[in-house]
Amino acid sequence: MKKISLLFLSLLSLVLMSASAAADTISIDFESFNEYDSVSSISTTYGNVNFYMTSTNPLIGLSVGQTAALTPTGDLPEVGAEDTKTSPGDNIKIVGFTVNDQRFGGTDTTRDDYVRDPAGTGAGGKTLTDTRDMSRSDLLKHAYTKYQSVVIDLSSLSGVQSFSMAAIDLDHTETWNILYFDSSNVLINKQTMGPGIGYAGDGKAYLISYANPNIAKVVFVGSMNLGEYDRLGFALDNLEIEVEEQGCEDYTTDLIAGGGNPKSAMDAGQVTVSSDGESLEVTYQTEDGWEITETHLDIECSLDEIPQKNGNPIPGKFEYSNDFEPGVTEHTVTINLDDLCCTDPIIAAHAVVQKKILLNPTPYYADVVVDYNQSLRKDGTPVRPGRSVPEQGLAFETGRDETNFFSLGFGGWLIAGFNCPIRNGPGDDIKVIEDTWGSYPLEKAEVYASNDGVNWVYLGLADNTVRDPVYNIHTIATFDLGSMTEAKYIKVIDVSDPAVHNNEADGYDLNAIESLQDCVEIQEETAWGEGPGFPGKNWAMYFSYDLSDCYEPQCLESGSITGAAVSSPNETTWLGLISVLSIAALAVVSIVSMKKK
Repeated sequence: MKKISLLFLSLLSLVLMSASAAADTISIDFESFNEYDSVSSISTTYGNVNFYMTSTNPLIGLSVGQTAALTPTGDLPEVGAEDTKTSPGDNIKIVGFTVNDQRFGGTDTTRDDYVRDPAGTGAGGKTLTDTRDMSRSDLLKHAYTKYQSVVIDLSSLSGVQSFSMAAIDLDHTETWNILYFDSSNVLINKQTMGPGIGYAGDGKAYLISYANPNIAKVVFVGSMNLGEYDRLGFALDNLEIEVEEQGCEDYTTDLIAGGGNPKSAMDAGQVTVSSDGESLEVTYQTEDGWEITETHLDIECSLDEIPQKNGNPIPGKFEYSNDFEPGVTEHTVTINLDDLCCTDPIIAAHAVVQKKILLNPTPYYADVVVDYNQSLRKDGTPVRPGRSVPEQGLAFETGRDETNFFSLGFGGWLIAGFNCPIRNGPGDDIKVIEDTWGSYPLEKAEVYASNDGVNWVYLGLADNTVRDPVYNIHTIATFDLGSMTEAKYIKVIDVSDPAVHNNEADGYDLNAIESLQDCVEIQEETAWGEGPGFPGKNWAMYFSYDLSDCYEPQCLESGSITGAAVSSPNETTWLGLISVLSIAALAVVSIVSMKKK
């Protein structure tokens, strides 16, 4: 049984250590204030904690799930201090939450502020209480709380997980209601304490706590002193708010393209670095029409560790590389921080970016006849002159006229050239348009593409079976460039079967060759995340990122961290170390116990 218990404690300690690692605690006391100071706001690294008074009446009988206005009355809670009377009978400085007489260890029977029993909460000294009712006698200025309740507003804090405080002086049939509201002022929890019994709770501190990530406001409602709502003296102290640890702030720098000459440098987007304390993300984002086709990223603890030659970085040797076809406008690289042994890494973020400049939108057509060979009709005679001008196979013509197309003749061919090459884009890239008026036998042509006019890639077979949906006298066939990135030349070869035609037939009638993609110019540039320059002669850049707020490297060797300053361990580090040592000690005790048995 002892062995099981010890192992259980070890595991529990480890779980608690892990669970608390991601939380931070905001602690608030009121020692920096003077007695009777009003308290409206206290600044913390996670945001402000605000204080005000609200009317108690609407809160009496409020149930979980109901909404309250929590409207400020204009008053603010005030600070009280212990043992501040200047003479016997001087009650003006009373907060009114205890009696400092001989029954409770006091020095006399004159009342004044006094926490007689902190009860492990550490309460005492300066505390927070309600607004004084100046219409009352000195003794009752705080005992009758103007029918108001203290609001502790946490809504400006980020990542609230739990709330606790010490509340003092639950006596004489008094009752406390602690109300917890979300950001919409909906009551999410209600805690009730009391009634107090005589002097038993006089000056005693009670711990009040509640864990819920939706807490936005905490309202302290006191009631039933002398049998009436909102008549009691009380004080609050040692507020503790557990929040999620703040992660490292994001860092964004410009992605500069073409920066070799400052006059030609362009802002192509941004590089953003973020971290949650476990991983680090580097995100490339482009704008203004730029796209990313390559990224190369290296993250090291010193500049010397980044691959270089003569002080110039070598992106091809960077640890993280990606290619994109087609280009993308955003890409994120994620690395595990366990692989990084510093808190101020050097980041070299390189990219190849491109921008498409529109020269001519689709549709556009072939510009020139590079070469052709018009063959004969089926009967062996030349094609009629009206159909024999090759340039008639370039531009799209819609009229029913034989001068609007070029007849290839059986076995004839034509090569058309494009001043702006046809780009390979989404869907089909090329349309071949043919003239067929009415019902007519099958005409066919093979279609090829080339970038140099020498080496040809077969795209497919065009025929006269598919009608143009707008111009019924035309037939169309569309093709994709496949593995080609672009095509400057298109070749059309008639392969019609003469046997199915009459003697005057003259083969495939080419009207036009159309690009289905925009005519664009590709501007390609190298780009770097902006920062200081590398020591070499080129314009490459790097930048650094601060991880100290969210990451503690676990790869310490001989008390040093490569590339980072070593700081003294904080409280969380010591607690973690103590927990680990505790686990080790418990394990040793467990082994010894087993050996003794």
